[in-house]
Amino acid sequence: MMALTNRIWASKVITFEYAIQPLNILKQVLSMFMSIDTSDQLLNLEGLSKFLLDKDSQTLPEIIRVFVYHTATKQVRNGWGMARTEKGFHTLGEITYPPFGLVYALNSEPTRNDFFEITDFKNYVFNRTVQARMTIPFLTPKTYIPGLYT
Repeated sequence: MMALTNRIWASKVITFEYAIQPLNILKQVLSMFMSIDTSDQLLNLEGLSKFLLDKDSQTLPEIIRVFVYHTATKQVRNGWGMARTEKGFHTLGEITYPPFGLVYALNSEPTRNDFFEITDFKNYVFNRTVQARMTIPFLTPKTYIPGLYT
């Protein structure tokens, strides 16, 4: 967070190296989304609960994709909804809490092409730590509607 708030921005993309446990992160992110999903669309998504409850499962339903971005905004967005952009209609959820914003797209494309996708974190072994160099966009939410940024 210190790097985000004290950097002079020459670019809207930030590259950091992290020591992470990818599958653990993906499962935690999706668990957070399930906890705020008042529509039950994630709870009723076939295979998602099994993926989350079985720590060793790497079988994530094909219709869900997960993305991350950096942010320093104090505007918190936690929810799900639909958005329409020039790319079409999007069903998505978003959790924004600095230094990260997290987005899922359900059976649709994300609203942006520059999100950093973490869906492939499903291919790692639970509790395995790896060094990952990630190029993640820096975005500021535009409104309370998930998926729209300035």
